[in-house]
Amino acid sequence: MGGKTTAMRRILGVDIGGVLRERGLVPIGNYADVPPVDGAFADLRKLGSVFDKIYVISKSGLEQQQRKRAWLETQHFSSETQIPLDNVRFCLRKEEKARLCWELAVTDFVDNRAEVLSYLGYVRHRYLFRGDPEEISRFTEVMPYVRCVDSWDELTNCLIGGRRKTGAARI
Repeated sequence: MGGKTTAMRRILGVDIGGVLRERGLVPIGNYADVPPVDGAFADLRKLGSVFDKIYVISKSGLEQQQRKRAWLETQHFSSETQIPLDNVRFCLRKEEKARLCWELAVTDFVDNRAEVLSYLGYVRHRYLFRGDPEEISRFTEVMPYVRCVDSWDELTNCLIGGRRKTGAARI
C-alpha cells in the first residue's frame, strides 16, 4: 500500500523505548527484566479492535535489536497484545522511521521523541508520549500537529474516543 491510505483503514505504529518499555530502569546486565510501561500491553490488546494493524517501529543498532526482541519475547508481548512479532520493525536511524511508516501506511504513531514525530509530516495523527520539555522546546514547529499524552490510559482514550489532533504538517 506504501503510504496510500483510505479513510477506512487505521494503522497504528508505536515505539518501544519509553512507550512500551520503561526508560532508564535497566538493571545491570539484565535488559529483559525492565518492566513494560504501565497499561501498554493491555491497552494495545484493546486497540487491536480499533486498528486494522498495529506495528512496533523502533530505532536500534543490530545488537540492540536482538535485546529488544528478547525483551518482547520475555515479556510475552505477542500473547499479551495479540500483535505478532512479525509486526516488529527496526531501523538504524531515527529519521528512517518515516520510511517505515510510509511503507506500512501508518495513520497514527506514538513516540516519546518530538524529533521523531517531526520526520512524520504525512502521518495524520502523532502522539508524543511523556515528552521531554527540553526536547519539545527544540522542536516547537511540530507541536501544533502533535497530541501530548502522559499515560497509556490517556493515549487509548484519545485513539478510541476520537479526541485526536489531526492535520499533517509539511515539515
